[in-house]
Amino acid sequence: MNRSTRSWNWALVLLLTIYFFPACEKENDQDFFVPFLTGRIWKGDSIMINPPLAYEQLSMKDQQSFYTSTLWFKNVQISLDEDGTVKNSGDYDPGYKRWRLVNNDADIEMTLDNGNTLILRNWMADPDNFSYTSTFTTTSNNSFDCTFNYK
Repeated sequence: MNRSTRSWNWALVLLLTIYFFPACEKENDQDFFVPFLTGRIWKGDSIMINPPLAYEQLSMKDQQSFYTSTLWFKNVQISLDEDGTVKNSGDYDPGYKRWRLVNNDADIEMTLDNGNTLILRNWMADPDNFSYTSTFTTTSNNSFDCTFNYK
């Protein structure tokens, strides 16, 4: 009886290990497929200043910086691939190389050419639109939040 009890104990431990082992998450293991976000080219469409700030409240120099940025943004094209890489095309290269979801998938972390990272907050995507919030810094080093929209 002692021998069969021991066998049952080992069998139970083995079954529990088999059952729970696949549930363990591997660190930095992530499935990059996100419906509507991956597998297509996103083209820059518009940049909107987020309240409480408005365009009229910017200095003339900051208005010019914002206006110039909206022009280059319309020539940005990015593709977020399932393997975590980013392809840049169009007339302007934002310098994105790799991407991953962070903060419980609420934000996107972009790794830039120079190795720095940029957090794209509160991203949303559907079949026709992709947007996120990020900090916009002007040539006079003022900063404010903007929503960047792609189509």
